[in-house]
Amino acid sequence: MDKMTEPNVRFWVYANDGPVKLTLKPGQRLEHFTNESTDEGWHSESTTWHYPDDEAAVYREWCSDGCDCDGRLTTGGEVRCHLAQRLSSYPTKGGLVFQLRRQLASGNNPYTEGDNPETWRGVIWPAWQESRNDGVYDEFAQAAGY
Repeated sequence: MDKMTEPNVRFWVYANDGPVKLTLKPGQRLEHFTNESTDEGWHSESTTWHYPDDEAAVYREWCSDGCDCDGRLTTGGEVRCHLAQRLSSYPTKGGLVFQLRRQLASGNNPYTEGDNPETWRGVIWPAWQESRNDGVYDEFAQAAGY
C-alpha cells in the first residue's frame, strides 16, 4: 500500500470497563495503562496499539502484571490484525474475556443485550491473531523449580 493512500484505521477495544472505538493514523502508536490495589496486593495492565506505516496491519502488545500473597505473576504478548481480516465477534486475547465477563456481571453496560458479548449493539472486534507469546512468569513456581 502506498504511504500516501494508507487510510486511518478504526476499531473497537475493551478499556475502562467498556468498549472504546480507537482511530490510528499510519505510523501512530497509542498506549493505555491501568493499575489498582487489590485485597492482597496490586494489579496492572498495559496495552500498546501500533499501526505501522509500511504494513496493512494493526498490532496490540499487552502485559498483565500483579503481585499477591502467592507472589508475582506476569504475562503478556502481541497480537496482530491484518486489515483485510479485521472483524471478529469478540476479543479473546490478553485477558479480555475475563474482563468482559466481569463487566457483564456488573450489569451496567449499555452496549449489551443479555450476557453474550457477541450481541453488543454496533461493536465489532478486531480478529486478533497471536504473533508473540511472552509466556507466564510465576515468581513462586520459578523459585520451586517448575
